[in-house]
Amino acid sequence: CVTEVLNLTITPSSTNTTSATSCDSYTWSINGQTYTTSGTYTAVVGCVTEVLNLTITPSSTNTTSATSCDSYTWSVNGQTYTTSGTYTAMVGCVTEVLNLTITPSSTNTTTAASCDSYTWSVNGQTYTASGTYTAVVGCVTEILNLIITTPGTACDDNNAATTNDTWDASCTCVGTPMPNDCAGVPGGSALPGTSCDDGNAGTINDTWDASCTCVGTPLPSDCAGVPGGSALPGSSCDDGNAATTNDTWDASCTCVGTPPCTAPSNLSIVGDTVLCGDASAGLQAQVIGSSPMTFSWEGHGKITTNTIGDQATIAQPMTGIYSVTVVNGCGSANASIVLEVDPGPYADAGGDTTVCGEQVMLHATQTTAIGTWTGHALFAPHRHSPAPTVTVHQPGTYPFIWTVGDGQCFNRDTVWVTFLEVASTPTVSAGSDQQLELETQATLEGMASAGSTVTWSVISGQGEIGDPASPNTFISGLGIGDNVVLLTASIGACASATDTVIIHVADLFIPEGFSPNADGTNDRYEITGIQAYPEARLRVFDRWGNEVIDRRSYANDWNGHGDNGQPMPDGTYFYVLNLAADLTYNGYVIIKR
Repeated sequence: CVTEVLNLTITPSSTNTTSATSCDSYTWSINGQTYTTSGTYTAVVGCVTEVLNLTITPSSTNTTSATSCDSYTWSVNGQTYTTSGTYTAMVGCVTEVLNLTITPSSTNTTTAASCDSYTWSVNGQTYTASGTYTAVVGCVTEILNLIITTPGTACDDNNAATTNDTWDASCTCVGTPMPNDCAGVPGGSALPGTSCDDGNAGTINDTWDASCTCVGTPLPSDCAGVPGGSALPGSSCDDGNAATTNDTWDASCTCVGTPPCTAPSNLSIVGDTVLCGDASAGLQAQVIGSSPMTFSWEGHGKITTNTIGDQATIAQPMTGIYSVTVVNGCGSANASIVLEVDPGPYADAGGDTTVCGEQVMLHATQTTAIGTWTGHALFAPHRHSPAPTVTVHQPGTYPFIWTVGDGQCFNRDTVWVTFLEVASTPTVSAGSDQQLELETQATLEGMASAGSTVTWSVISGQGEIGDPASPNTFISGLGIGDNVVLLTASIGACASATDTVIIHVADLFIPEGFSPNADGTNDRYEITGIQAYPEARLRVFDRWGNEVIDRRSYANDWNGHGDNGQPMPDGTYFYVLNLAADLTYNGYVIIKR
């Protein structure tokens, strides 16, 4: 009379293969073993044969020395550095070391004057016209302010005994000697007592004396001790430089002149004319002309920014025309250049993500351009795959850069991946399976490791859980039959365990017979689920229709005796079971001892 029920789970045997790469050593989470050599390893977990194809790469170090002006962008990690030092980056199992020397940019200015032409030792170039020239030597910008003197032009050798002074082929100011007189001094005007000019603005009434020396009467001191009222600032003088005009005494009593004005000429713009992506553009104007000069830049589509003299930086330039106008006191010039901006290839490294463990598959968008991954990790099968498997050495948040290029232009995108440490698996128990008879609620009694977070959920059947986050709670609204409830215990985001409890709700079951022979088995007429109907009435009749049992509030206590107290003979009897006013069952029951 026992119904044996077998809940059987058969799991087919299977094989799971994992490929992994690591530096120096690898600890397999399946069995906790650490391996230091490449090979194929196996472990059996339940019905699954785990196979590990392992590649171990020894760690190594590669050292690079570099020098740069102001800043340096390291191709290994895409980082830009502005100070000297030693920097490191991990590329797979290789520790890249950069010994970097950064030299600040500087400017050195040289002023020179020459006859006819000038060869600049800085760059070996020969110049034949006055102007300002630049050359870059290392991190130093050399500037040459050059004055070229032309032979045959007028000059003054400050010698009153000569006339028609001019610059000769060697740029020496020479004149024609006057006729000899006055004891050998050339020039008929050098007779004693005749006027002369001793070249001293602090004297007046200069004349040749008896010794043919030009002497004058000193003027009173003025202008910070310089003698002579004619030396007042602003009055005329002669600085002896044929390359200047309008010479006057300045506030410090120095004779200065105005260099001849040269209008801007030979204006041109230099710089990259083909740009990739959204990189900024640097332009420089080259011009010959007298200083000071004013530079005015204009751009197509985007306004130029950071304009500094003859240099301009254009942020996010657009394809179009860019021009500069140069103005000084004696003229102006204009020049333009056409920039072509190539947006570059499309780069998409995928979305940021968080994973458990130290391995993840990246998902970059593949374009026609070649792509390369960079980052402190091991890439398998290689760095050029858009979807490589990435393995890091320890938990943390890592950037991975996907750089694509078509041979001329490059673009890049970065994805951030957070690798979480895998914690020990918690223990969990959902409690013992339960058997209910027409009851639709029960108590859930679960247990989990200390510090873990629990969650109840119904995975089969039906039910409403009172507090899904408590290991001990109530469940109501259970359905007839098996109701499977799952308890999940988690420690952080990377360690969890589950267990289930089956709550079986039995429907009303009226047996067709029993054996009241006092052997301890099936001695009473037990109706499963009768407890749900405390007002139930059981009436039993023999085959002649005589009532032998009439039990109100029946409690499964009929032991095969009639209401008269006598044992009832073995045989077939008929029952009427009234559970409620509108719910009645009838049938037969067999007594067999």
